Amino acid sequence: MKTIITLLVLLPVVLFAQDIPKKTSKIIIHNNLNAEDNFKLVGRTVLQNDYQIEKKDKDFGTIQTERQSYSKPFRLSYSWYFDFVISDNKIVLTGKMTSDELDVNSNTFASSDNWEKIQKRGMKKSLYWNTFQKMKEFSELFESKKIEYK
Repeated sequence: MKTIITLLVLLPVVLFAQDIPKKTSKIIIHNNLNAEDNFKLVGRTVLQNDYQIEKKDKDFGTIQTERQSYSKPFRLSYSWYFDFVISDNKIVLTGKMTSDELDVNSNTFASSDNWEKIQKRGMKKSLYWNTFQKMKEFSELFESKKIEYK
């Protein structure tokens, strides 16, 4: 009996879960706000979630975050940042990432200059998977009518 109830509860979640295509590099958040309100919303959301704004241009509706880094001893170390293009009823989120390299002289990690676009690819817990998950999780901070993956 418990199995049947569990299946009935989970069935809508499974049926309506959106499968994100491989090589997705753009997340489009659709909402009902105008460009000015979306610009303010993105700025506030960036700052409230421990990111800083590196660049912003209200005329072109763009915001770029400062680089974020992740590293643990003897594990994968990487950096990323997000780019937002903002317009009426829409926020487009993309990003760039790079792996950090160990500097044997100082025993610290340094970012390479080889920035690649964040996209859904790679195995779970890989550099690509981790950075796409961070971008996806950030996109979920916005209330939306619809989220589109391209």
